[in-house]
Amino acid sequence: MSTKELTAQQRRFCVNLADGMKQSKAYSIAFDYTGPNGDKLGSRLLMSNGVVKAYVNHLLERQAERAADTYAKLIMHPNEIKARLSQLARSSLSTILDDDGNIVVSKDTDGIDAVRSLTVKRSTDGNGGEDVTKSVKLVNPIEPLRELSKIHGLYAPAKSINAHRVQFEVTLVDKARPSEDTVSLPAGTVDPILE
Repeated sequence: MSTKELTAQQRRFCVNLADGMKQSKAYSIAFDYTGPNGDKLGSRLLMSNGVVKAYVNHLLERQAERAADTYAKLIMHPNEIKARLSQLARSSLSTILDDDGNIVVSKDTDGIDAVRSLTVKRSTDGNGGEDVTKSVKLVNPIEPLRELSKIHGLYAPAKSINAHRVQFEVTLVDKARPSEDTVSLPAGTVDPILE
């Protein structure tokens, strides 16, 4: 957008408004105005000058686009979620141990995301030496596996159907998994055929 038709004060006023300033303050700062009518003068400028109004809208749209781009970078996409969960599920104690079996945890350690907590205890032995004991807790690999299974639809959802006064429990079963051949009616239900 061309701002050649705007004065430096008008451009500053527009930028101040787009930055979230109140109209009176935006006008007072841009035009070095100290009187009590900054709000009225700012409103008049905004309403009477189409170029000023268009420039404010242009600045607000650019801010919204930048914010949308920023949020888009922060939000995980489905494949990234699956990859992170897979990484957590595959992590094991061996990913944070060195060749001597010592715990090595730093920001560069493979599998660092799987570390739930790290405890370091220091004590002195009878000879004045220092004993360092490290203990680590990892994410239970079943948790990310469970989430991945839900994402991929490997769990059969339980469904309930209410028909008249009879309640049926319906469970969808994957044909690849063994089925349970039990049918049960909750206590207190009446078979409509027997009525």
